[in-house]
Parts: sequence; structure tokens; C-alpha cells
Amino acid sequence: MVAGSMAATTGSLLPPVNMPTLSGGRVLIIAGPVSDADGPFALYEWTGERSAEIQHPRQIYQWQRDPGEAGSAEKPEGLYRLDRSGKRGYVVIYDRPRADRVSGSMYLADWLPYEAKEKGG
Repeated sequence: MVAGSMAATTGSLLPPVNMPTLSGGRVLIIAGPVSDADGPFALYEWTGERSAEIQHPRQIYQWQRDPGEAGSAEKPEGLYRLDRSGKRGYVVIYDRPRADRVSGSMYLADWLPYEAKEKGG
């Protein structure tokens, strides 16, 4: 998932394109470097509003990486909604997954629990 840009044109905001929207207009954004650059990578929740003020998304997760593994870090690339045992969450798919994640045609992905917070909370 790639974060779209907000563009200002004659005082109005244009929303990002092709971004999944959660209930309440929330958007999840995977943020980090592109190409072969190493992390850090983080997952943010953002609820955009019309405002003259700078808006800051809420960081809900940050991927840890081993500093000794330069150039070999996994890169979170996509999210898929999957609820487990009554809890909301997302499966994380990686670009350049570690070798131990792949066995034949099977892929071992991560699942992140997700609890939406009310604005201001």
C-alpha cells in the first residue's frame, strides 16, 4: 500500500487515490522507504479532516529490524483484513520475505491485531 499525497488546489483537499477506507473514514498507511533502502517501516491510522492545521496520523505499529542485516530487511507491502478469534486484525504481506517464510507455494505471513481508537483517545 502506498500513501497518496494530499494536494491543495484553490483551498480544497483532494483525497488519496486507491486507499482502503475503514469505518469512520479511517485509512491505514504503510510508511517507509522505497526501492532498496532499508527501513524503518511503520503502520499509521489517519482520519483526514478539512483543516488549515497540519494533521498527524496515529502510529499503530513499527517493524523492528536487525541493524546487522542491512539490505536484507523485509519490507511490508500490503495488508489484508482478517479477523481471528473475534479480534479485528490484518495479515501483513512482505516484499522480499525472509527465506523461512516461504515453503513451496506456502507463505507464512504476520497477523497484527488492530483496535480503532476514537479521535482524541
